[in-house]
Amino acid sequence: MDRARVLLADDSDVFASEIRELLDPAYDVVGVAESGEALEAEFDRLAPDVVVTDIAMPGEGGLVAMPTETVYGLAARADDDAAVAQIFATKGRPADHPLIVHVLGRAEALAFAAELSDAAERLIAAFWPGPVTVIVRRAPGRASAAASTPRAAAALRPPPWADME
Repeated sequence: MDRARVLLADDSDVFASEIRELLDPAYDVVGVAESGEALEAEFDRLAPDVVVTDIAMPGEGGLVAMPTETVYGLAARADDDAAVAQIFATKGRPADHPLIVHVLGRAEALAFAAELSDAAERLIAAFWPGPVTVIVRRAPGRASAAASTPRAAAALRPPPWADME
């Protein structure tokens, strides 16, 4: 299997070294662009599979590119409304199209759910980790921007690489 080619875009050597440590060995950092102009030039020159910029570190906000089962997607902390708003703006996504909240397992799902019904518990036990999204009543005040719907619901799912409980 070929390694995914990653281009880092930031003006900080600290950012690049931290991201290199966080990336799975299947990713190959092919370059670091230090400005918008450099990003354009390096993107054309290096043809990366993924560009990572303004990585979302805990408590800092921002967007991150992450793999899903079929594509790379944009992600942000689901409990950071400003960061979630960046996803909608960046993608041009209509505000009434809610996002999936990725969780690492049942324990984290409980933080976003008002409760897990018996049916949700059975689905989680049987299919997580796996490509099954569970829609539950959202915990008050949690992931409200990501849910972006008048219904008090949240779609929860573990990413394919999650370390499950």
